[in-house]
Amino acid sequence: MTGLRSWFERLWLGSAYQTRLWPVLALLSQIYALLLWLDRKRRRVKALPVPLVVVGNLTVGGSGKSILVAALVQELSAIGLRVAIVSRGYGRRGKDLLEVSSSSRAEEVGDEPLMLWQQTAVPVVVASDRVQAVHYLQQRHQPQLVIADDGLQHWSWRPDLGLLLLDPERGLHNDKLLPWGPWRQPVSQIQHFAHRLVKLQPEQVNPWPDSLSMSMVAAKLVPLYADGPALPEAGEALQIVTSVAQPQSVLKLAQSQGLVIQGVSAFADHHLFSPNDLQALQTRSLLVTAKDAVKLKGLVGPRCWVLQPEIQILPQQQWQQLLAQVVDLVNS
Repeated sequence: MTGLRSWFERLWLGSAYQTRLWPVLALLSQIYALLLWLDRKRRRVKALPVPLVVVGNLTVGGSGKSILVAALVQELSAIGLRVAIVSRGYGRRGKDLLEVSSSSRAEEVGDEPLMLWQQTAVPVVVASDRVQAVHYLQQRHQPQLVIADDGLQHWSWRPDLGLLLLDPERGLHNDKLLPWGPWRQPVSQIQHFAHRLVKLQPEQVNPWPDSLSMSMVAAKLVPLYADGPALPEAGEALQIVTSVAQPQSVLKLAQSQGLVIQGVSAFADHHLFSPNDLQALQTRSLLVTAKDAVKLKGLVGPRCWVLQPEIQILPQQQWQQLLAQVVDLVNS
């Protein structure tokens, strides 16, 4: 994580007025708001050939969108719906439309789309023009439903259902627009979303009580390599290697499972690992996320495990009602 990014992270987690630069940041925030308004005005909404559900957030940084997308796709696939996924493919090199396949690499399609393809086994397409990606999917795979991993700020489409994921760790302390605060859209926009989920830590109180909550209540370990050790030895110290937006959440989850953590090697979100990044870690026992795992095979040794969270969405009845509403979109 760069020094500048760290500075902004500290600013966003505290008061917007804690820096002497706040007048400059306030001006930049106003300019951002104007550009946001102009961009939305100039975009023309394009028709889509298939129902669209968008999972997104209003703040920068990770909030668990891809984990929620995977859970949503798995539940809908389990009841027989043909589902596909579109994504911009953050962190990849290039902007062309690509369909994820067994030969895809994270630098080509992005780490999260590759992870989603492996976890859900449904068609996944990345493109900067996500409307084009939806049309491609319809022509090639005829899905009954397309789910977008992020895209609430993509003004060229109008989702049939928008699912807003909120992270109180990022938005409660500072309600300013970028770059003064972490918000990509005004915080007042929250009230316009009928369907909201709040990412919570276990035992954390939901600051938006009329919203669903999503918590990572457990996790399982799987070896990075199929022929690797099934589990670490009892008491074996693990080094976390991760390139997620909130590495502290990985640490908390690992510690909650009783794992012995030696340290955390945190890289920038969506970082594409090189051998040099990992040279000092070759003799360590490692713990990584599924998002990191798609980039680390072949770069680390056999004593490496993937931490796969299990999520709980409450109240369960409301979650089932939401799923039923998505099914109704397909059947209407």
